[in-house]
Order: sequence, then C-alpha cells, then structure tokens
Amino acid sequence: MPLLVSGSGCSRFWPACILRQTESWGSKREAFVLRRLETGWEQRFASFTVTPFAAVQFSELWQPGFAETTTAVATPGQLGLSYQSKTTPSLPTFVGVQLDTRVTFANGMVWSPLARLSWVHEFEPVRDLTATLSTLPLATFGIEGARAARDSARIDLGSKLAISRNAWLFASVVGEFSDISQAYAGKGGVRFTW
Repeated sequence: MPLLVSGSGCSRFWPACILRQTESWGSKREAFVLRRLETGWEQRFASFTVTPFAAVQFSELWQPGFAETTTAVATPGQLGLSYQSKTTPSLPTFVGVQLDTRVTFANGMVWSPLARLSWVHEFEPVRDLTATLSTLPLATFGIEGARAARDSARIDLGSKLAISRNAWLFASVVGEFSDISQAYAGKGGVRFTW
C-alpha cells in the first residue's frame, strides 16, 4: 500500500485581441500559470486498485492593463474602454477516489480502464474586471465575469489499450457538474515509442 505524491505545473502566454461593434479595438498579452500537488494511498485488491486522494491546485491568470483605441475618424477614442491590470487566482481542492484495473487479453494486449470521482471546492470563485471609459476617467465600473462553481462533482473516465510494447490507444472523458454549470471535455489518440 504505497503512499503516492505527485506534483505538476504548466504555464502559457498568449496575445489577445478585442474588437467590439463600436469600432474600438485593443490588444494585450496574457499569462496563465498552474501548479498542482496531489497525494493518495494506493490499496490493491484482487484485480483492481482503489486510491483515495486529495489534491490542491493553484492557478493564476495575469491580464495586463490596456486601453482600446477606436477606428472611427470623427470620434477618436470616445467609446474606447481602459482596463486595469488584474490577477485572477483560482484555488480548488479535490477529495476523491480513483478505481483502476488491468486486463490482459490472450493476444497480449493490455486494457487499463480508470475512473476517478472527486468533490471539488473552489476557494476563489469570483472573476471580475475593472473598466473605465477612456474619455471619462472617473467613469469606472466593475464587470463581473462568470463565477466558478464553489462546489462541484468531477468525474474522470479513461481507457488505455496497449496494442503492442510500443503502441497504445487512449481515450478520456472529464465532466464537472455543479448547481451553476456543467463542463465536459474529452480526448483520444494513439501513442508510439521507439
């Protein structure tokens, strides 16, 4: 019954362009950083493994301040908005259980299905931004984006089929369900090594 501890992280930077019907536009560069730490206690039974786990995942989205400009010649900048820089944190925690097994077929292929069920609690659900009309610096207002769900259930289902020592087929589906939202994602593919 080994204790499992894993950590991961990623970051991404990308340019963002905004064009509104008022003929105002702006561009900026955003950044995203994610860090996750997970621990679990693997318990093996006859033909399957049960792993209760807990995880914390911290991410931040950095949006620099920027100002729109207008393309209309007669009214330059009258309807353009300025946005203050904003760092949006996210701090969900996960508590759940993972079930997995391995099935070896007579032809040598190995199938590895996996199911994870977890409760997710988000400590930072607010997603807001402050904007100002460029021509009226005192006309500042807040924009509240779609809030993250404070509590949700997450289901991860995955399957891997080793068709040889160097090739695998894989697929996974993730669903997150709460009282305010539902999210689904999936992926599949082939992996080769040499």
